[in-house]
Amino acid sequence: MRIICSRCDKVLGEQEPYDNLAEVKAKCLDCLEKEKEEASKFQPMPKPGERLEVKLGNNFKGNIWVAAEEAEKLSPWELAVFGRKFSCSDSAKEDFQKYLTDIKDDEPEVTFLYSMSISMKAPTKTHRKIKCFLKSKEKDLNIHYNCTTRLPKYYIRNIFDEKAGRIQNFLDIIADASFNAYKEERNVYYTENQFGKNKEF
Repeated sequence: MRIICSRCDKVLGEQEPYDNLAEVKAKCLDCLEKEKEEASKFQPMPKPGERLEVKLGNNFKGNIWVAAEEAEKLSPWELAVFGRKFSCSDSAKEDFQKYLTDIKDDEPEVTFLYSMSISMKAPTKTHRKIKCFLKSKEKDLNIHYNCTTRLPKYYIRNIFDEKAGRIQNFLDIIADASFNAYKEERNVYYTENQFGKNKEF
């Protein structure tokens, strides 16, 4: 049996039975070193109560933290400025602009959703006790990672507008899909009725 590196496919040697042409997967020393280097660069996400400093775009720095309370959890379409949450939409834009203008600080503290870890549902083929345990823990396993940083007001306005634009694009896609589905349904209905009428003659 040939011993093959599972990463680079390098042949590392052979082992008994020698007449067997099957392959055994292993790791060569070079690939092990590469994996160690890659792992050392990986920065684990913070645990509840911890803060992890990260570099954002344009040389800004922020802190990632776990949103433990329900009020702290943000959707991809929301911002929180000094703790006040705003939905990034055209309807909320006026209130947001007024709130931001009234803040005396030139670089307010803004928080947004950085990433989210979502738990998977319990497998269908699992022991009943394990499945009940997993279902009871599903909500607890959903982790919201927020990022808080200080940014100039114009930059915060740009983030708000960008998120609002994404929402509008999403709504436009849904509206177009719904309208096209409606047209297709009407065409099928019309065709079936016409066919039925023709069939009667």
